[in-house]
Amino acid sequence: MFTPFGARLCAYSLLVLLLVLCGGASSASSSSSSFGEQCTAPPGSSSPSSLSAAALSADTLALWGNEYFKRGEYAKALPCYRKALLKNPNHEAAAANVGLVAAARDDGDSAIQACEPIVKRGSQYAPAHYCLGLGWLTKQKPVQAVVHLQKARALDANLNLMGALAEAGRQASAFALDAGDAAAAEQYAAAALDEGAPPNDDATRKRWMGDTLKFRAHALRRLGRHAEAADVFKDAAAAQPRDVEALANEGLARLHLGETDRAVSRLKKSLKLRPTFHNARCALARAYHHGRKEPMQAVGEFRRVLRSDANHTDAFVGLLAAAAEACDWSTRELDERRAIRWLHKTLESSSASSRVPITPFDALVTTPAPPHMHRALAMRYARAAAEEARALNEKAATGGQRRRLSRGSPLRVAYITSDLGSHPVGRLVAGLFARHSALVVPTIFSLRAADGSRWHAEAVAGVQLAKGRVVELDKADHAAVIKSILEFKPHVLVDLMGFTAASNALTREMVAASRLAPVGIGAVGYPGTLGDERNMPYALLDARVAPPSLVHRGFAERAIYLPHTYQVNSHLVSPAPPLASPATRSSEGLPEDAFVFAHFNTLRKLSPESFDLWAAILARVPNSVFWLLRMPAAAEAQLRMEATSRGLAPGRIVFGAFLSGDAHVARCELADLFLDNTRYGAHTTATDALWSGVPVLTLREEQMPSRVAGSLIEALCEDNDVEPCDLAKALIATSVREFEDMAVILATG
Repeated sequence: MFTPFGARLCAYSLLVLLLVLCGGASSASSSSSSFGEQCTAPPGSSSPSSLSAAALSADTLALWGNEYFKRGEYAKALPCYRKALLKNPNHEAAAANVGLVAAARDDGDSAIQACEPIVKRGSQYAPAHYCLGLGWLTKQKPVQAVVHLQKARALDANLNLMGALAEAGRQASAFALDAGDAAAAEQYAAAALDEGAPPNDDATRKRWMGDTLKFRAHALRRLGRHAEAADVFKDAAAAQPRDVEALANEGLARLHLGETDRAVSRLKKSLKLRPTFHNARCALARAYHHGRKEPMQAVGEFRRVLRSDANHTDAFVGLLAAAAEACDWSTRELDERRAIRWLHKTLESSSASSRVPITPFDALVTTPAPPHMHRALAMRYARAAAEEARALNEKAATGGQRRRLSRGSPLRVAYITSDLGSHPVGRLVAGLFARHSALVVPTIFSLRAADGSRWHAEAVAGVQLAKGRVVELDKADHAAVIKSILEFKPHVLVDLMGFTAASNALTREMVAASRLAPVGIGAVGYPGTLGDERNMPYALLDARVAPPSLVHRGFAERAIYLPHTYQVNSHLVSPAPPLASPATRSSEGLPEDAFVFAHFNTLRKLSPESFDLWAAILARVPNSVFWLLRMPAAAEAQLRMEATSRGLAPGRIVFGAFLSGDAHVARCELADLFLDNTRYGAHTTATDALWSGVPVLTLREEQMPSRVAGSLIEALCEDNDVEPCDLAKALIATSVREFEDMAVILATG
């Protein structure tokens, strides 16, 4: 998740104000003169100057005031307006002009005091609403200003507002953004842009246009309309070519859309203009990491920021993830200790509904934070999402009102996911939907485009068999996703993603926080709490992967315990079709006569502690190799260097190419023993190995991510009379030393 740059309020003064000439208008300049008390005839007036104010009509006095106003002589204009009001307390033009004099002198209170009584009487006099709008604008109350300025425009389409409505809309957009109301912010900014920049010099007009465009683009991004946001940020940069914030934000939006090269180009341009723009450099680092799969390049950029600003949180959090994926463990121990101190301090000190600049998933993978800290972090995210969802869509916030389930009518279950298809979670759940009871109608709301895989096809067929459907929402914004789910009127909402939703994270959070169904359940996708006891109050678990003591400390939800394992999987329901050319040890670069240890988790989950353990096992089993998935060249070189430093020949590490799900599962059988990772273990990859007939050796620790493989292994024991069965005793270790010894025994037999 990326933090936007530069969403701030910049004040622009209106240089021109409307002057009401008993129904007409003129411009006025500002003046610092004090108000006088006497109304005298202005030079050149057609009225005899010998006449006293008492002998003149209210209209004539107001016209005298207008003459002085046009000259900027407010001290002489104001007494004339006041005398006119003494003659005729309902003289709307005089009252409005008293307010305009006050507004011209930045006295918003006096402007409101003068014009509000006219409006409260139900007057349809457009200049009175204009005056009141200027008063509120002067007091930096742009939302109120917009209301009255729009009313003035509605009452008199020919009334020249002189840019006031545009400026009020711009400021209202900024205030709405700050309040978390992105929908209102986008509407205000769009209306301001339609009005056009207020009259001013060219440079000021361009700055106004650029900043207003940025406000609109920030709002669009928060609404999940990323393609539009990218284009509007581009327009903002065109209005102000040296605006590094517009350039960097366009880069962020392009990165979210998968347009990595364009993102890198815009971010580099931003940094060329301002090399010390640390947020832009962090965004560039993420483009290298996630877009170009160059984690070592990302590490370099993050460290460059930290050399300049050791307390830059975004750089530190990004470094944790990039360094893990680059297998750069040079400062990992220090970084992890620092991460725990920082998380503790941040969670203790910041607002309970503010986001912490590290996602719960990243914290789970890259830090050794204890369960209670993960729970606090997830709850912080859930509360922040609830605030944003409330502002986004009032209907969504009340969508979870109780819906009666009539006897014999189907239970409507909505699944929200961005992982349908060949994603690991998509492969697990592909066969689930066809197995629903006849009294359940499942519908999948998919946030990612169909990938054409057999797992996607199987999920769609299963849902249709159960009389449900798949709703493709790949390009939809947050509001459209919420609206689509509400139209289904679900009784149950099942979140299959949790905090692993990546580019769809904000949409998932908006959906989860909007209470779209009476019952909300987290399942399968995320091995931890969703932190939302109100809107997603249940978690599908089993007593091994999350025993009651862990649920108490680490979960905001109540546990629904399944009898075997929490992990649904489709390996039996949808076995892989036979491959035309099955993999062999030779084709995979594995020695025919060696004992092959394997591990197929992603690099970011690989820890130096795990590698120490695996190296110790390899040292005790001489004729053995370790089989890992292919990684970026720099990371492979780094890992071989780590192996050498532990006394292992580089050739004992074998890297296998990334293959599709079926091909990967089929080749798993070439391994002899799958060694699990510490802290964050194998989940779908453990299921793949077990289904292939390869035993999985795991170390059961405190957190749920380390307990999944153990849950799967013990689920295989359910048919045995003795608990735990011998298989579980042989494959689930409770200490590092026991894990090492068990691996050696299994390898040497």
